[in-house]
Amino acid sequence: MSMQEDQHLEGDLGVLRYVLDRVVARLAAIRQTTRTYGTNMELTSTEIHTIQAVADFRDASLTHLANLMGVTKGAMSQTISRLVQKGLAAKEGAPTSGREIRIELTDLGQIAYRNHEAFERRILSAVIAHCGANVEEKVKLYLRVLQEFEAILDLHETMS
Repeated sequence: MSMQEDQHLEGDLGVLRYVLDRVVARLAAIRQTTRTYGTNMELTSTEIHTIQAVADFRDASLTHLANLMGVTKGAMSQTISRLVQKGLAAKEGAPTSGREIRIELTDLGQIAYRNHEAFERRILSAVIAHCGANVEEKVKLYLRVLQEFEAILDLHETMS
């Protein structure tokens, strides 16, 4: 690589860092925003995505839900406890094991789930409108780029 190409790459990497910082900051702000999803109570991003995971993976154990969400079993247990306290979920013993518990959504939890699904469909519609005819190609590209960033972060963590 020539010195000029090297300087150009450094400049591009600098711009990439700033763009990535802005995107991360905006995502963090979105994650901190609470919504009611038709329940008349504020739900955090973690709570509504846990509700989504419980609905999408009906027979999942607490451990499986934690793995899906990328959190510890303790963190998942705390989130589930908040959902139970809010009347959005209920715990019950797993039919195959006396030690495991299964989580079920209450009627109110189902309302939150359905409203969150509608919210996500509106986001999907915005993505489709933005991408136009190339939506499938662009989504695959975005997915590859994010997976590559995740691999870079994995590498960085092993080097630290």
